[in-house]
Amino acid sequence: RVTKAGTVGDIRIIDYAVLSNKAIRPDKPLIFGSAFILGLLLGVVAVFMRKALHRGMEDPDLIEKLLYVPVYAAIAHSKIQELLSKEITKTHKSNKKWLPILAVRYKEDSAIESLRSLRTTLHFSLLEAKNNIIMITGPSPGVGKTFVAINLAVVMAEAGKKVLLIDGDMRKGMLNKLLCISRERGLSDVISNLITLQEAIRGIPQINIDFIPTGAIPPNPSELLLHDRFSELLEVLSTKYDLIIIDSPPILAVTDAAIIGKMVGATFMVVKAGLHPKRELKQSISRLSQSGSELKGIVFNDMSKISSRYVYQYSYKKSN
Repeated sequence: RVTKAGTVGDIRIIDYAVLSNKAIRPDKPLIFGSAFILGLLLGVVAVFMRKALHRGMEDPDLIEKLLYVPVYAAIAHSKIQELLSKEITKTHKSNKKWLPILAVRYKEDSAIESLRSLRTTLHFSLLEAKNNIIMITGPSPGVGKTFVAINLAVVMAEAGKKVLLIDGDMRKGMLNKLLCISRERGLSDVISNLITLQEAIRGIPQINIDFIPTGAIPPNPSELLLHDRFSELLEVLSTKYDLIIIDSPPILAVTDAAIIGKMVGATFMVVKAGLHPKRELKQSISRLSQSGSELKGIVFNDMSKISSRYVYQYSYKKSN
């Protein structure tokens, strides 16, 4: 009896299931809407996570404290420079009377004021340097090293200095475009002994400087820079100018900057605000140090937020 009682169920059927005669369609608006919102949220989270993991340094004070390298100048973002950069490939590309250089077109821009401050500190920095040659480089492409090199050359020439600007980036150099001249018959050709040094020097009367372009792009820029003829021509040029500025390739991209850095009196590294994490900057500084380059300081470029310590905005009003 006990066994039989255990097999008897105590479940009762209240209602029988009723099958629908119509197919139930999926709620497409609800599905698409939910998927869109979920995708949007995931995208936002991914962006914030990436920014948090790869956040670049935005404070020049922090760079000095963490990396123990002085910041010689901080340059504010220039909207006028944005317009000039666009004009390089437009109507003024071949107009030698119109140079798309900020220090020429708009001398009162705050970025140029910062470079004038760099000009002053540069004078004292070179007093103990082994020669009057400086190299402008950066950790990676797109930091504004060419902008700093050419505008610094202009403000130095304005102070009465005899300046030579050399495009040492024999891979992607573009100084010749800013000066509206050809890159042919330049540095690579002099080192290869195809032309004389005097033939490579171009006078730029609009800004009162001399310029040596890259020359024909060689297949082996690093090997050319290691040639004795390169160091010899720098020694010769050093006696003819008050200041020589070399725009070099990025230090982390190729070995060219490390080779050039051993031959110059001072190296300045251009750092773009918010672009480089601490690890990348430390690696760049280490690479320069290992090559024997004398890193004098950092030029902090393209700041969106003005730091009261480094950058000062000047407004000029003209009365009628």
